[in-house]
Amino acid sequence: ERSQTLIELMPRTMISTTTIRMPHFIEECAPKIVRYHPGEVEWLITGDTKTPPETRELCESVSEKSGIPVKYFNIQDQEKRLKDWPELLKLVPYKSYVRKLLGNFIAYLEGCDTLVMLDDDNFLADNDFISLHNIVGKSKPIPLIKSQSSWFNAAEAFIEERGIPFY
Repeated sequence: ERSQTLIELMPRTMISTTTIRMPHFIEECAPKIVRYHPGEVEWLITGDTKTPPETRELCESVSEKSGIPVKYFNIQDQEKRLKDWPELLKLVPYKSYVRKLLGNFIAYLEGCDTLVMLDDDNFLADNDFISLHNIVGKSKPIPLIKSQSSWFNAAEAFIEERGIPFY
């Protein structure tokens, strides 16, 4: 007799970062991620023309120490992974912050369900910042604010200690 078990797959959460320098900040971030989400997060680093070649070694080292898969895509890796989208490659210039869009698209192709974008100059608090992104794809009831003119002045919600109105 055969029984079937329904296995619920964990959503794939990926962090996407672009950098033109050594992304040493991932060495500090990885233990914080592992503390709250061991085995649940992957990291994708997208390089540019100025990204040092030693970046791959750093990513592999962090991956080995932390257990977080850290995949580095240099220019050649990007061109290889995105060879089926040559127009996209032509559209995104080198030496541009727009290059992060290629990393995001690669994350999509890799099966990412939730994408967290971090810049290489971010500093993370000790909190569980990955869980803060769990609202993605979920509905949440929120209050609806109406006015007679159909325009709401958000400054009206502020209260100044001496009663002076905000505009």
